Amino acid sequence: MPNWSYWRDGEVVSAAPGRVDIRLTDGKVESFRFGQDTTFEFRGPGSPLVEGEPGPSWLKPGQRLGVSYVYRSHQAIASSVNIWIDRKGCARDEQWLAAGQAEAPAQDAPSLAGTTWEGTIPVQYGPEPVETTTFEFLPKQELAYQSKGRSRETGAHWRQNGSAVLIELNDCYAKYAGTITGNQIEGEFSNERGSRAPWTAHRK
Repeated sequence: MPNWSYWRDGEVVSAAPGRVDIRLTDGKVESFRFGQDTTFEFRGPGSPLVEGEPGPSWLKPGQRLGVSYVYRSHQAIASSVNIWIDRKGCARDEQWLAAGQAEAPAQDAPSLAGTTWEGTIPVQYGPEPVETTTFEFLPKQELAYQSKGRSRETGAHWRQNGSAVLIELNDCYAKYAGTITGNQIEGEFSNERGSRAPWTAHRK
């Protein structure tokens, strides 16, 4: 008889050498054994930034998984295990959290609230050598922004500690960190995919 292949999602309850117990989406707990050909992969929006190799060491209680498996001798044998990695988001972004917890220094730069700035970052492959984005620093640390040729977006945020400023877009998927000097900001752009580039902005 053929070995039919199945797929289930769930989260780790416990793990031991050669097997993992998973609580499936229907609430049932099932044990899956590993074979010599079992493969492990990272999946999910946070997977591009994961350091290290996928493997059994990631199978901690609560870890989300997807498992492809077959039954042999009435046992579920995993052929592949997908380890789900979520984005950190601002709630788990160390830089964003630190900016919110830092004690406010003596105000060596005026508040950005109510001001508009135009920022640029260099672009290696694109129709133009730089990407230009306008930032509107709104009250309550809210921020609106508009990249050249695109629609105005809201829902972003900013934090200022003296002359240091940090901007987050899309739940900290992208961040702009810089130092304010008069009508100029100089710093760095970064995103969750590991991209980094110098960032400068001037007040409009």
